[in-house]
Amino acid sequence: MPTLRSLTSPERLDRVGIAASTLCAIHCMVMPLLILLMPLTAIRPIAGSGAEWTFFGISAVIAASSLLPSYFSRHRRSTPLKMFGTGLVLIGIARLAFENYVVGETILVVAGALFITASHVANRRFCKACSLCRLNASTDDRPARGR
Repeated sequence: MPTLRSLTSPERLDRVGIAASTLCAIHCMVMPLLILLMPLTAIRPIAGSGAEWTFFGISAVIAASSLLPSYFSRHRRSTPLKMFGTGLVLIGIARLAFENYVVGETILVVAGALFITASHVANRRFCKACSLCRLNASTDDRPARGR
C-alpha cells in the first residue's frame, strides 16, 4: 500500500502538475470557442472565472509542493522555479490586464500554463539526473519497516 510520502513524492506531484497545467491550457484554448455555444449548452460552470482561478490555484499548490522540495533538498537547480514564476506572471498579467481582450488573455494564459507544464518536465529531468533525487525516489517507494 502506498504511503503518504510516496504519494507526495516530487515525481508523482510533477506528473499531476503536468496533467493539471495541460488541462488548464486546453481549457483556456477551448473556452473562447465554447462561450459561443453557451446558449445551446450547459457549460456555464466551467466558463466562469471561478473555474479558471481553481485551475490556477491547483496548479500553483501542486507546483509548490513539487518544485520547492526538489530545489531546496535535492537538485538545487533554479530553472524549474524560474519557469514556474514566468508562468504565474503571464497568467497574472492575462487575468488582470487583458480581462476584456479575449485573444490577448488566451495567448498569455496558455503560454503561462505551458511554462508551468515545462517547469514540471524540467524538474523531473533534473531529479532523474540527480543522484540524491534517485536515492530519495528509491527509498520513497519502499514499504516502511517497523511501523
